[in-house]
Amino acid sequence: MDRLPTLQSELKNRLADGLDIALKYLAEAIADGSPKFDIFIQLKSRYSAYLSAIMVGGSSVTELEKVYNNLTAAFLLLVNSLTVNDLKPFEPSAAPAKPKRGELLYHIPHAMQENHETACRVRVAYLLETLFEDWKFQKEDQQRSIRVAEIMAVEMLNVAENQPFAIRGMTETIQFLEVGDFTEWLFYVRPLRLGEFPLLLKVSVIEVINGREVKKDVVIEEHVIVSGEAVEEKEVLKKTGVEVSFQTVENQPILPGFQIPKPSGIYRPDFPDFETATAKPSSSPNYSPQPSAVLLPNIQSSKSRKGLRAAALFLAFLMVSTVATFASTTKYERGFWVARIQNSEKAYTEFIEKFENDPKFAAAPQREKAYFKRAEISENPLVVRDYLENVDAKLALPANRDSVLEKLKILEIKEVASIAAAPTAEKIEKYTRNFPEMSRLPEVVDIVEKHPAIKSTALPILENAAVRQIQKLSVEPEKVKMYREVLPASEPIKRELDKQPELQKRVLQESGSTEIEKENGLVTEQVLDEKTARKEAGKPVQIDENQKVEDKPVQYSWTKKDEKETNAQSLGIQSAKKNLTDNDCPIIIENKKINGIQFVRTDSRLIIMRGNYSYTITFFNDKSRIFAQIISTGSFGLNLDDQVVFINSSGQEKTFKFVNIGLYEKMKNRNNLQIDREGLKWMANSTIVGVNFINFVDKMKYKYTILPKRGAELRNMVNCFDNILEERQ
Repeated sequence: MDRLPTLQSELKNRLADGLDIALKYLAEAIADGSPKFDIFIQLKSRYSAYLSAIMVGGSSVTELEKVYNNLTAAFLLLVNSLTVNDLKPFEPSAAPAKPKRGELLYHIPHAMQENHETACRVRVAYLLETLFEDWKFQKEDQQRSIRVAEIMAVEMLNVAENQPFAIRGMTETIQFLEVGDFTEWLFYVRPLRLGEFPLLLKVSVIEVINGREVKKDVVIEEHVIVSGEAVEEKEVLKKTGVEVSFQTVENQPILPGFQIPKPSGIYRPDFPDFETATAKPSSSPNYSPQPSAVLLPNIQSSKSRKGLRAAALFLAFLMVSTVATFASTTKYERGFWVARIQNSEKAYTEFIEKFENDPKFAAAPQREKAYFKRAEISENPLVVRDYLENVDAKLALPANRDSVLEKLKILEIKEVASIAAAPTAEKIEKYTRNFPEMSRLPEVVDIVEKHPAIKSTALPILENAAVRQIQKLSVEPEKVKMYREVLPASEPIKRELDKQPELQKRVLQESGSTEIEKENGLVTEQVLDEKTARKEAGKPVQIDENQKVEDKPVQYSWTKKDEKETNAQSLGIQSAKKNLTDNDCPIIIENKKINGIQFVRTDSRLIIMRGNYSYTITFFNDKSRIFAQIISTGSFGLNLDDQVVFINSSGQEKTFKFVNIGLYEKMKNRNNLQIDREGLKWMANSTIVGVNFINFVDKMKYKYTILPKRGAELRNMVNCFDNILEERQ
């Protein structure tokens, strides 16, 4: 049976899952000696360059899409041109899966000379026996087991903002890793100033999940001391040209059948007594003397000699590198090693307290590591927070800082869940101490509102905690805005803001909605009449949101009265009104015609804010399509084909997809949803009360509630956009 048509069909199906998957499948089928094999290798090389362009950045989305389309077209041409002679002989047994673990070996000298380049090498292999092939061992070599994949990337980066190193990469950042071989990267590092500086080694595993490239990073920080003197690097072992032969004991050859006698009782080494240093070896009858050396006859086999030499080199590397490293350690390194062996919160605390008053300890990397390891172990939010409060951000490893922030988020979620299970004023007080920024304040206030018995005691606790944060010089305007929105009736917060007009101005600049600013009393230039104030104040709507991530619809307890009052928050724009102008809709920031084609764009509106992350939405159009641009700050990525589900107050849902490769810059993710005209009209005639983000890369669904006033603003925005946009769209 001819398997070529089946293979070609399967390759095209695999291409739909991703070019990387299709290339892997083709690699298993194409013969090495085939005329098409060179074309295949060239295509893999082009794909590697494409991945490198994604990692390095600098290319626009349009350019990347064009390159990818060219690659897929070239792949299809190659597949269609395959013949039976291009394929490997059919083998029914499946090849064994490649191991997921591998070995990393790298050499980064800890001492370098200013303005002199030093070579730094990094090597990755699946197997240990191939890792050390032709490697020149030096005392600062480091080896560890890591996760590996077919595609690996290695970068060497500056950590300090003043860029103390000039780094030249002599090899491709992204390389393929084959079983039975190693892959190596070479960097030349030139220190630009004197002192001690961190140097970051980032090893990235590039894998495919659901047809998408996903990176997993291993980050290693090494510290380099830069001096003005020349630094000499010595190899641990070198070939000298001298052959060493073992001698016999007392000139008596050891016979092949010789066996070392074993002790019949307790064995006591032939060493002087530790306490007296003068006592002779025991004369116990149970003592059997041991030979002072075990000698072997000369080995003639070249293969055996090669195997022994490799083993000896490896053992020498382990022994010499360990001894040399320990001999050159500082008191901070030795103290940290002791704490690391115990690996407990108490051990790290004792290490920190021992050296905390030492002026030089503040800049020692072991201080940052100790605070991080303690935070990693502890479940006490105050201990975890110590890392952020006591480690200078410039000295903190970014990966460690992100890990601590993520752990605090998890601990805060757990504490809020504990409050929800059994709310008390004492728990609220503890929450404000453990998490003074109160990132989940909206949820806590919602819990308090549902329990009138503690409301009179708990709300003042939360208000006072918010005031303490506002009084800090480092407070973020976005946080203040959140406190005002969640606690709009708080007199203590209002009085504190009255004392800080500059902060009020910054909060206004941060806000994305003038109406919200008016409602919160942050606009003092305009005075709203009492009727408008009553109309726009609205009534809070209680929404019961299922917090678990699962495919069940969120239940919203909206009533007809709530719907009526929410609609009353409108800016006076009704969906049935068709004679709107730009003056009626200040949300429209662009409405123009170019060559007879209308282009309309709205201002952005905040739809979700949860502490340190938020989402905004903007509507616009091109020649024939309508889009809603979503921007998330401090949250997960917005990927191509991910879905956003809008839910109205009747429980109806409308789903839209992201149609671009997501962009990430300055802590913000952005992507565009394509909206059909029917979907736009549905949103214009609905009050949106919830939104779900379905992330197919992480295989997660994120569910959010939209506050009533933001739901009303969103409806007004869509009304304006829909009514001003001509029907041709």
